Amino acid sequence: HNLEVQKLAVSNLHDLGIEGLVCIGGDGTYKGAEALTRLGLPTIGVPGTIDNDLAYTDYTIGFDTALNTACECLNKIRETSDSHERASMLTVMGRNCGDIALHTALTCGAEICMIPELPWDIEEVAERVKWGVLRGKRSMILVFAEGALSSLSTDLGKLCQEHEELQDIIHNNGITTSAQVAMIIEKLSGHETRSTVLGYIQRGGAPSGRDRVSAAMMGVRAIDVLKSDASSRVIVERNGRFEDMDIEEALQMKRELDEEMFVACNRIDTSYQYHHKKTT
Repeated sequence: HNLEVQKLAVSNLHDLGIEGLVCIGGDGTYKGAEALTRLGLPTIGVPGTIDNDLAYTDYTIGFDTALNTACECLNKIRETSDSHERASMLTVMGRNCGDIALHTALTCGAEICMIPELPWDIEEVAERVKWGVLRGKRSMILVFAEGALSSLSTDLGKLCQEHEELQDIIHNNGITTSAQVAMIIEKLSGHETRSTVLGYIQRGGAPSGRDRVSAAMMGVRAIDVLKSDASSRVIVERNGRFEDMDIEEALQMKRELDEEMFVACNRIDTSYQYHHKKTT
């Protein structure tokens, strides 16, 4: 059935005089583009997603705009947190990729960042909040990637046994929302912790200058590739240069976390490390 629909789509495009397509999106878009290419319609892929979760390109169109939106919101939350002397946890998008969270945390000087790529323990996070306050911080900023629950390493059953007051927060199906994470941190740290979910505001707004430049350069490269009679290619940005590669090869690449950036981000908060070093 899908093949028949694809054939009809190609036929309609040919009837309209369309000789090739530039498909903007991610892995799913490229798989569709490959299907059209096999049926005789040249296609070129351009990476467009705020998640920045594609392994074959340094940046995707939309990521920088979403990052700037998250940073603007976090700057305002920091001001409120400072005035009320509380911890604030901002949940950002990204699906199973922590790039928005990691870049936001590093850019805005957040004390803690939780991402799906690396395991994290909720008791340690609460301890870091506690000692941040004891060391004199007026506020603690936590950035939480929406997919970070998948990498939570805490034994929740044991946690509830040790802290009966958490049983009203942690239900039978475990932790399902970032708001629950914030409430648990508040209970364990003894410090008021507020949760803010940034949501779909990250997906809208006027594009940043960087995204506009990337989109323009990728568009030019895509047209040049089509004019050369090439097809089933994807445009990539690597080290500031715009190139193209085979779509199938691109889809097989595995994305890796920028661990150097994660280490740099964690070095921002020295209060917990200082206490941990003194007590061990």
